Amino acid sequence: MLESKPMKVIFVLFTSALLVSLAFAQNPAQKVYDTERAFEKTVAEKGINSGFIEYLSTDGLIFNPEAQNGREAWKNRPPSPASLTWNPINIVCGSCTVLPIGWE
Repeated sequence: MLESKPMKVIFVLFTSALLVSLAFAQNPAQKVYDTERAFEKTVAEKGINSGFIEYLSTDGLIFNPEAQNGREAWKNRPPSPASLTWNPINIVCGSCTVLPIGWE
């Protein structure tokens, strides 16, 4: 299969690089969890409005009751004195989507 020395070296380097990249790749569920926790921290430090404005996608929608741009909606709301805790308890990762389910 790998008869020549250069091919063996290339194979070993490629395999090593692949294993290292897999070792350091972040699990999609962990990435979602870390982002959700960062959102909660931002909300605690800056308030609910600022947290949503910072973390909502620029094209994210909310329904209030009609669909509208989420960032613009939060920018137009008066500041809220309420507190918010946000902690996903189950994160489902599929081949084409990641969905946090069941917040505390």
